[in-house]
Amino acid sequence: MRCAKCARPESTLKPMEKRAFGILGEISCLTLGGGRIGQVWGATSRDEAVVTVREAVEAGITFLDVAPGYGRGEAELVIGAAF
Repeated sequence: MRCAKCARPESTLKPMEKRAFGILGEISCLTLGGGRIGQVWGATSRDEAVVTVREAVEAGITFLDVAPGYGRGEAELVIGAAF
């Protein structure tokens, strides 16, 4: 069987590596930055951003980086819509 997204055999896919992060416990080593989904570097459709967030979480990413400057809260709204 193959991964639908990357066409690699599922047996070669590794689980997301995690690390301890203070009182939060474990988080993924990779982070999804919210700048692009908050349209900081140009237009991104909300649908495209929601799909990106969902796929990142599905891949094991548990650390989502957002800040008030990322589209004046748009990144947070997109993440909320993804869940």
